[in-house]
Amino acid sequence: MGQDERRLTPEEIADDVMVEKMAAARSVRQRLLLRALLTAVILGMGGSFLWGVHSDLAYYLGGRETPIDLGDLRSESFDSEKVKQLKTNDYVKFSNDVIMFEEYVAMGDEGVAAGAGGGTTRVYYSPLTHFVVATPRPIPDKTPYRERDSLIELDAWGLDLVTRKLVFAWDLMVSIDGEGRVIRYEDVSGEALPALAFMSNSSHDPKEDMFLFMDGEKPGGRPGLLWIVIIAAGIMLATVAFLTDAVVKYAKSR
Repeated sequence: MGQDERRLTPEEIADDVMVEKMAAARSVRQRLLLRALLTAVILGMGGSFLWGVHSDLAYYLGGRETPIDLGDLRSESFDSEKVKQLKTNDYVKFSNDVIMFEEYVAMGDEGVAAGAGGGTTRVYYSPLTHFVVATPRPIPDKTPYRERDSLIELDAWGLDLVTRKLVFAWDLMVSIDGEGRVIRYEDVSGEALPALAFMSNSSHDPKEDMFLFMDGEKPGGRPGLLWIVIIAAGIMLATVAFLTDAVVKYAKSR
């Protein structure tokens, strides 16, 4: 038997085993660090997403089935104090609204404040409710009334609004109804904020007095949102499980 073929001593065998254990422990420690970093990133992103949609989820899952009826906004029975008492995520309907400063804006998948639906959204301001209304429905055209040469006849109610410079005469010639979700100004975020700022500058009404009204958004109307939340929560839980597994293996390697 040559020198290269000699048997390892017990001390040398113990050293080799120790080196292998140290290498295995190092690998487990690196895996733990990587999973901890991945978990932190996923939990941060997931937590941010869930916080961003928690108000939407509360509305679509727990909103009232019967809307609060503000009635005919141009009638004597309309109570403006009822509007001031509205809360974020109230389900509301109204009729015969006055349309001002109508705009057509392109919205992403989140729509206005996560929910108006993608595509082209019509936005207008209501001087009667202080709603900035986002609707997917067409808004009546006031162009013929702007361009006509004859005088526009107004009743006493309409004349008072025009005299106080709250509306233009042609704004009173068309109307629109609505049914959907109310969001108070302090709870509005995202793409809707520029729309409210524009309407505030145009109407000279404080933004703090305004509401965002999501026409067509009804409780239970977006089941896909629930599935997205469930998937996001599942990914976060799976990531925590992987991290826990790495922690257990690291503890055993010690």
